[in-house]
Amino acid sequence: MKLDYNVGSKDRNIRIGVGILLLVIWLFFAKSFLIFAVGAILLATGFFSFCPAYKLLGMNTASVMDEAKFLGDTPVERASENLEEVKQEAVKTAEEAKEKAAEIADEAKVKASELADEAKETLADAKEESKRKK
Repeated sequence: MKLDYNVGSKDRNIRIGVGILLLVIWLFFAKSFLIFAVGAILLATGFFSFCPAYKLLGMNTASVMDEAKFLGDTPVERASENLEEVKQEAVKTAEEAKEKAAEIADEAKVKASELADEAKETLADAKEESKRKK
């Protein structure tokens, strides 16, 4: 059976993500063979951009551009290219998360500084009020 390209890029990313998630769940939490099998199948079909069930059902989620990208590739070359794309997307996502975390940290510092100033003012007011009562 020839491994036609029948899994599109969005479908591929979802399969790889869910496959990794299921394998992590299997590894650390639930030692169910079913979870392992589904995770491994999703991961493999994502990396090879080929789903035997899609072929049997005549389905294809790949766009023409997706199919042209892998025209003539062997399954190993296809998996290697998909792995490289996943790595690039992971790095991009990590960079975006790092930037967002830095923004949140900066906002938290500003808010903490404002609260500290407010606390100092409240403490000074309380000390002044205490002196007046004496």
